[in-house]
Amino acid sequence: MKAIEEKRFSSIDESLFTYRFSNGFTLRMLPKKDFKEYAGLLTVNFGSLDNQAQSLSGIAHFLEHKIFETDSGDDFLLKFTESATDSNAFTGYGYTGYTFSSSQEIIENSRLLIDMLSSFTTSEDAVNKERDIIRQELEMYKSDPDQVLFTETLARMYPKTALAQEIVGTEDSLARIQLMDLQKAYNTYYRADNMDLFLIGDFQPEFIVENLEVSVSKLTNPTDLLPPRRSIKRESVITGQSIRMDISKAKLAIGLRGGQSLQGQDVFVYKIKLQLFFSMLLGWTSQRYQDLLDLGKIDYSFQLEVEVQEAYHHVLFFLDTDEPVSLSHQLRTIVRRFQQSRDLSEDHLDLLKNEMYGDFIRQLDNYDFILTNYMVGKEGVNLFDLPVILPSLHLVDVLEVGREFIENCDMMDFTVLPNYT
Repeated sequence: MKAIEEKRFSSIDESLFTYRFSNGFTLRMLPKKDFKEYAGLLTVNFGSLDNQAQSLSGIAHFLEHKIFETDSGDDFLLKFTESATDSNAFTGYGYTGYTFSSSQEIIENSRLLIDMLSSFTTSEDAVNKERDIIRQELEMYKSDPDQVLFTETLARMYPKTALAQEIVGTEDSLARIQLMDLQKAYNTYYRADNMDLFLIGDFQPEFIVENLEVSVSKLTNPTDLLPPRRSIKRESVITGQSIRMDISKAKLAIGLRGGQSLQGQDVFVYKIKLQLFFSMLLGWTSQRYQDLLDLGKIDYSFQLEVEVQEAYHHVLFFLDTDEPVSLSHQLRTIVRRFQQSRDLSEDHLDLLKNEMYGDFIRQLDNYDFILTNYMVGKEGVNLFDLPVILPSLHLVDVLEVGREFIENCDMMDFTVLPNYT
């Protein structure tokens, strides 16, 4: 057996172990002494951004559904249930994830997860039945005002890209996806060197590696290279549009699409800086936020979301309001004139850094938090470096990132209006 790599995080008394099998499969392990539960996340580097044909949007999500089908046509979920294990799956823009959590059987559940992904067998009839199920899922999303606000905002921030499509696809694309398309996607992306398993619990890393060797060896690696992921085209953003739904109050989204390249920058550190900047400017600890709240301009529906990936990055504001036009103008003006803000201070930054650190420490024993926030498949700086990163960040660093982002970003807004005038 090859050596298991260990990365020690002395500030939080944790060690992350990494082992790469001969077929390229990556195993990451976070042993936690006396932890009463085991959890795992197996990711495949295949998401909606990998859609090579716009007409087949939603294929990664469709395949995720069919992966749970066994060779005999049964459901893998039943096998997890038999051992009192919770299991689920999700598809994102960048990858597909399969999870489990249980108070026992980490080896058996890990093997089951790997075995589930090691083969793909289904029928045309099963695909057609699943198509109807996914159509119902799509209809559910289309009737959710908050989901519509999010997806329609992204569609106008990134027109003519995979980000402009609902992850589950469209009515048209779902009708086009056939069994051979799913088989081709599986053969292309569900390969050992394109997978990453992260395990958390009270175990010895050597024990895990030794007991997963056989299951991992069943995963194949095609000789063909993985297709390159398409870059996100920079079409002009579409702003000022709206749709109507059965809601009592308008829902406003303001999007700021990053314009500068992140090449050469550490994405994780950049995201922290950008999060701190906008939290200072318009987060709940800012005086500007409190003033808007006191004036009744915003309420507790106000949300700030910062998303940073290598291929794209943006900042989103969401809120319910009776004055979407005037409030959009006011908030965008605050962003453009950020240099006039008294909230951008060293004291405020220290407050937010302490808050971020406190949230991190409180969540260290929450496996959902770790699996969600650890940057999948990324080497180098990651979530567990946060206690070291935060003290090194100063106001000048955060302001520089915020200034460059605002100077290069494209701003837009989108509104879901009530169905009455």
